[in-house]
Amino acid sequence: MREDSLLHDLGYTSRLIHRKLHENLEELGLYQGQPQLLGYLHRHDGSSQRDIGEWMDIRPATLTKMVNRMEKARFLERKRDPQDKRSMHVYLTQKARDTMRILRQDMKKQEQLALQDFSSEEKDCLKDMLARIRENMGVTGHPCKGRRI
Repeated sequence: MREDSLLHDLGYTSRLIHRKLHENLEELGLYQGQPQLLGYLHRHDGSSQRDIGEWMDIRPATLTKMVNRMEKARFLERKRDPQDKRSMHVYLTQKARDTMRILRQDMKKQEQLALQDFSSEEKDCLKDMLARIRENMGVTGHPCKGRRI
């Protein structure tokens, strides 16, 4: 891809933002995919692993590894469903709630930094243009709708 192409610029900017956010995640003891899981549980605490996996669109084995790792780090706890002993439900710990508060503040700060010289109109225009790109690429709606932290 040519370095002067718009797609190159979009990709480079996306990787830059992604890298910065992940540096901050690692400082909090979180890794890729885990903030989305925390955000989901913030809205649906006590969900079954099956429901979480369906929402995150990941394989059960992948989710199990993620939950095991987050449980070991004391972000989550699992409890058996009293009606169905085969079903595990996942709950946030206080550590997870505290970490989410820090994460939200950090993400807000990163967004403010990235868009500091943009007017409200420019921010709205950028959102509209990104939505149009997604639509042109065959994605309708917002890919992260409902996945906010």
